[in-house]
Order: sequence, then C-alpha cells, then structure tokens
Amino acid sequence: MRSVETQGGRVPLRTPIVKGIASALTIGGGGSVGREGPIVQVSAGFASALGRITRQPQDVVVLMVA
Repeated sequence: MRSVETQGGRVPLRTPIVKGIASALTIGGGGSVGREGPIVQVSAGFASALGRITRQPQDVVVLMVA
C-alpha cells in the first residue's frame, strides 16, 4: 500500500524474492504464518517489476500492483 501511495507502484525487486523465500521456508518448516499476506506481497512485487520491464506508465503500474 505504501508503494502505491508514495512510490507510484514501484516495489523494489528484492522484496518479492526475499519474501517468497522466507515465506516458503517458514510455511515449509511448519511455522504458523498465513499464506495470503506473502502471496499478495510477492505478487505485487512481480507486477511492479513487470510494469517496469515493459515500460508501462505509472498509472498502469499502480493498477497492476493494486
């Protein structure tokens, strides 16, 4: 939500990678963590990266991340 509000939908590429690995290890190890939060964060990060790679306008990137 902060990325959409203040950064025009730009999520650092490191975020989905680290969140994905950490969530997979936690859930795989039997940790009590929900799956929905990490799924949203990882998906938003990849949507942001895809928008940057394809050089989409800022309003489209915000929509993709949301």
